[in-house]
Amino acid sequence: MKKEFSQNLGFFALFLCIVATLLALGSIIYFIALRGFGVLSWNFLTQVPYSAMTKGGIAPVIVGTLYITLGAILFALPLGLACAIYLCEYSPKSIVVNIIRISINNLAGVPSVVFGLFGLAVFVKFFGFYYFRKSYFRNSCFAHDYFIGTGSAFSCSPVNQRGFIVSGRNKMGND
Repeated sequence: MKKEFSQNLGFFALFLCIVATLLALGSIIYFIALRGFGVLSWNFLTQVPYSAMTKGGIAPVIVGTLYITLGAILFALPLGLACAIYLCEYSPKSIVVNIIRISINNLAGVPSVVFGLFGLAVFVKFFGFYYFRKSYFRNSCFAHDYFIGTGSAFSCSPVNQRGFIVSGRNKMGND
C-alpha cells in the first residue's frame, strides 16, 4: 500500500510538472502569435533583407538553414551508419574499439557551440576549408547521434535479423 501511494504521488508530481511546462509553453506561443501574426506575411517570408537589414524578409535565412541541414544530413547519415555497422558487426573486440566507442558516446555531451568553435579553429583557420563549412560542423553534431541510434538497434536485435535492419525489410524480405 505504501509503495502504491508513493508511486501515485510521484505520478501526480510528474503530471503537475507536465501541466506547468505546457502552460508556460502555451503562454509563450500565444504571446508570439498575438504579437507576431500582424507582421507575418508572404513577403516577409520570401523577400531578402534591405536597408541595412531593417526592412525586408528572411528568405536567405530559410534557404541557408535548409542548405546547412541538408548538407549535414547527407554527410552525417552515411558516415554515422557506416561507423555503427562496422563497429558493431565487423570490428574485432579490442581496446581500440572500446576507446572509439567511449569517445563517440562522449561526443553526445559536447554542446554544438564547442563543435562550431573547434570546426572554425581547425578546418577553416588551419586547413582553409571554407566551402560547405557549416554543413560539416553540423555533421559533427549529427554523426554520433546516428551512430548511437544504429549501434543500439544492432545490439538489441537478434543476430539473424541485423541485415534486415539495414535494408529496411522485414524477415520475409517483403516491404
